[in-house]
Amino acid sequence: MAGPPAVTWVVSPAHANHITVFVGLLGGALAIAFYLVLQPWGRASLFLLMLLAGAFCIAARARARQPSGNLIWDGEQWMWSGWEVQANLRVHCVIDLQRWMLLRVHASAGTAIWLWLETREASARWLALRRAVFANIPVQKQRSEPGL
Repeated sequence: MAGPPAVTWVVSPAHANHITVFVGLLGGALAIAFYLVLQPWGRASLFLLMLLAGAFCIAARARARQPSGNLIWDGEQWMWSGWEVQANLRVHCVIDLQRWMLLRVHASAGTAIWLWLETREASARWLALRRAVFANIPVQKQRSEPGL
């Protein structure tokens, strides 16, 4: 049985990730504003503002460090061409929400990156990518041996 067809997926920061971070920060800012209206300024107010500023810095740093590149299935192995081309990767789906997938990609050197993928308009390639991710069957080259 042949494995899934070759597919290349362009990885870029997911819109769902941006929306989630924005809604979280906006909710935190509104909660702090509500608290500040009801309470006089004090140490707790300063602490909450510093907490919100820290959350904003963490979100900005995470956004800047999100990987982008190409996740490539060539029919036999996974490759990543982001910062540098890496081959012989292991790809594991951690979360599958049909239109979104969270993948953990392990390199042979032991490093791992997390990729949050989402489908936009490329539904045919998305289905091919999902087939490749969930195949989990190592493709072995068939040998024809005499006498069999």
